Amino acid sequence: LRGGGLLSASVSRWQHDDPTRTEPIHLVQVVNTTTVSWIGRSSVREIMSLVMRTCVANTRPGDFARLEHALHGKKCYCYVISKQNGLAGTLVTDEAYPQRVAINLVDKILDEFEAKVDEFSWSDPETDDAIVFPALESLLEEFQDPAAADAVESLKQDIEES
Repeated sequence: LRGGGLLSASVSRWQHDDPTRTEPIHLVQVVNTTTVSWIGRSSVREIMSLVMRTCVANTRPGDFARLEHALHGKKCYCYVISKQNGLAGTLVTDEAYPQRVAINLVDKILDEFEAKVDEFSWSDPETDDAIVFPALESLLEEFQDPAAADAVESLKQDIEES
C-alpha cells in the first residue's frame, strides 16, 4: 500500500451475546505502514489492531459508528459497520478522507467478504488473521485516492479544479 488517507481495515467477528468471548477477533486485517519507518511498523500494527478491536467491541450489532481517535498527535477516524450476523467491518482513515467514501468502502468490504468467504470458515474463529482474503488489501489500494474510486468524489474534484 502506498501512503495516503487509508490507514487500516479489518473484517472482524464479534458475538456480543457470547459471554465466553472477551473481545472481537480480526478475521483479516491490513495496516498501511508505508509512511512509518521499519522500526515502528510492528507497534503501529499493534496500535491499529487495538483501535479497531475496541471500536468493534463498542458498536452494537446492526449499528454504524464513526469514532475519533488521536494517532501520533493527528486526528483519525474509525468507521465501523457491525452486522447482525456477527461480522464487523472497520476502516481507519486520516481526517481528510471523505466520510461518505469511507462508509461505502466498509460496506463494500463486508459485501465482498460475505460473497467470497464461506460462513462456516468465519463463524467460530479462535485467532486473529484466520482467513485469507486478499481483496481487503486490493480494496484499500483502490480506494487510497477517493476521486479515482468514487464517481461523486471525482466530480467534486473536477468542479474544484475548474
